[in-house]
Amino acid sequence: MFFLQPKRIPVAGALTYPGLKRQVNKNKRRKEMENIKVLVGTVESGRGGISQDNTRLVEFEGEELGSTSEFGYEGDRLTNSRGVKETLYRARDGRLLVHICDWSHWQGEPTRFSLREISEDDLGPRGEFAFLGAEAGYGRPLTLDEALAPPDLSFDC
Repeated sequence: MFFLQPKRIPVAGALTYPGLKRQVNKNKRRKEMENIKVLVGTVESGRGGISQDNTRLVEFEGEELGSTSEFGYEGDRLTNSRGVKETLYRARDGRLLVHICDWSHWQGEPTRFSLREISEDDLGPRGEFAFLGAEAGYGRPLTLDEALAPPDLSFDC
């Protein structure tokens, strides 16, 4: 018997499954530009409660378009001790930005914050941020060729 495994958990809390279309909460999209503040850099916790915070604040005018969260795995089980939250923004000048929070509650593992400029192609069905694109209304169903193509396992470190 085949069971669909949850792949990502949106911030709204509902499970989504690979191959099933997500619905976007249109009311969540903001029409007005606002002052957005995000962090970039790392925070690391050590033994004895010490912490090293190497983050910097970034401010810009824009609007939040959507966000997703993915939890880590310990073996074959989901865990709430690691994860990644991605938030998509449109800056006032029209650029698409993704803020990524790669977090961990484990001692000695850093939480990393980054901000990247992306294109609409990155939000498409085969793009690096396909799930985020679907959440923000950029997604579409896969074509048959896209669904049958081997996954692109290349990535930048």
